[in-house]
Amino acid sequence: MLLSIAWLCPAKDVLVGAIGTALAVGATVIDQIACLLSRAAAACETIATHVTTLIGAIFRSLGRTAQAGVSITAAFLRWCLDLLSTSVHAVALRALSLVG
Repeated sequence: MLLSIAWLCPAKDVLVGAIGTALAVGATVIDQIACLLSRAAAACETIATHVTTLIGAIFRSLGRTAQAGVSITAAFLRWCLDLLSTSVHAVALRALSLVG
């Protein structure tokens, strides 16, 4: 009876090794995904800081004050850039009228 089960021992070792390898590879992939997500979150925070700083600079150059806590949406960014574009356009027209 013991001899008939003996052939399972090498198969069990191979199976345990395969499962261990699969778990290790899975953990490595999960670790890599977690690392990438962490980097993306940090990049988003950095970009958000830069966008907020840029909006503040645009408002200061236009002589406006920005409200703290305003949600920065695409529509808000479009509006800010439109304000900047209108202001730059007006200054350019004044400069051209002085030159020409």
